[in-house]
Amino acid sequence: MDPETYKGHLILLDQEKAYDRVNWEYMYRCLRTF
Repeated sequence: MDPETYKGHLILLDQEKAYDRVNWEYMYRCLRTF
């Protein structure tokens, strides 16, 4: 498993687990850095 290939998948899996508790402003800032 190449970490460069699956970098974004980890964020999506974590978001599904904590969907009701996610801080959307923080999430958008993280996604913009990619």
